[in-house]
Amino acid sequence: MRKIFFWIIAAFSMTIPLSARIVYTTTVYATAVTHAAPSEKDGATDPVLKKHKDTEPLIKKGRRIYAIAPALKQAVFVKTTSSSPVITIPATIELDGVSYKITGIADRALKGKKELKKITIGKNVKTIGQGAFNGCENLKKIIMESAKLSQIGDYAWKGIHPAARLIVPQKKRSAYRKLLRAAGQDGSVLVTDSIKKVAIDAGHQKSAGRGMEPIGPGASKKKLENSGGAVGVQTGTPEYELNLKVAKKLRRELKARGYEVVMTRTSHEVDLSNRARAQIANASGADIYIRIHADSMPTPGVRGASVSCPSAKNPYIGQLSAASKRLSECLLQDYCSATGIKNRGLVLRDDLTGTNWSSIPVCLIELGFLSNPSEDALMQEADMQEKMARGIADGVDAYFWE
Repeated sequence: MRKIFFWIIAAFSMTIPLSARIVYTTTVYATAVTHAAPSEKDGATDPVLKKHKDTEPLIKKGRRIYAIAPALKQAVFVKTTSSSPVITIPATIELDGVSYKITGIADRALKGKKELKKITIGKNVKTIGQGAFNGCENLKKIIMESAKLSQIGDYAWKGIHPAARLIVPQKKRSAYRKLLRAAGQDGSVLVTDSIKKVAIDAGHQKSAGRGMEPIGPGASKKKLENSGGAVGVQTGTPEYELNLKVAKKLRRELKARGYEVVMTRTSHEVDLSNRARAQIANASGADIYIRIHADSMPTPGVRGASVSCPSAKNPYIGQLSAASKRLSECLLQDYCSATGIKNRGLVLRDDLTGTNWSSIPVCLIELGFLSNPSEDALMQEADMQEKMARGIADGVDAYFWE
């Protein structure tokens, strides 16, 4: 009975001019969702409403409902009964052989859909209604294909995932940021014009490499392909295990924030040289390359984190020094802030094979000292590893967006 009642009300509401429900101008987009009649003010200011008086019921296509204006050949996405975590609102829909441009998303169209994680919005959408995505707490990635967006309703993005990204067309980043700011929603979602990819190398492996390799392209000097790494003096944990645990947590954290991630290794049973790891990062199309390691010294009292990157005089990748230095500074500052681990500062090094073979901005973070008993024990704690991953992810955010 409830469904029947709903459709009776819906059908009754559709005796109103359909053009009043189409996302077409600033004054009328909200009525597309609520099925309320346009006010006299709307009719007076919008010539489209004066011209078009045709009506049509709500149309259900698959699991989706649209409001259609036949004379305009436009449609508004009203709602869906799908529980899919991924939704695409297309540029057009086909009904009885007629193509309609989807120019709007209705008020509260996807409100409260906690299962929604990603949405792609078609290239013809001009307006988004009030509370359209309100309460979509797991919505992390919004791909905006439209370069025509001109109106965002109140609370449209309220309650979505705090690390959500709105990925917009090239050259629209500034305009859409202003649009969000004008709607008072600039703090709801981060606007970017691309999806960033991060390459992560969990340093070392179970079996150390025995061969030698050039420290950089064309270099005559050679170093071991991969040394064995350090071992925790307090816990006996090998460095390669700690590095991979933190790397995997970082991967999860970055993906939750909308990044694409590539790992040079996901297990201990690998045989990868430092050059091979850098080449994996290079070939992946990643924007940055983060190398995760832990430090060690004969003196057990030394503690803290540091980050290494190439200098401007590096003969192999000196052109990447400025970007790598900025990446290093961002990571180190946020890592130490999140973990409380002492900041030992930035180190310029041109003798690191895995760094010198990189073709993208690169840095090597030393998480802390395995040779310090208390810091070794601290870094093995699961809660601390979560903080370490969040801190590095915060640094990645700062590098790209601040």
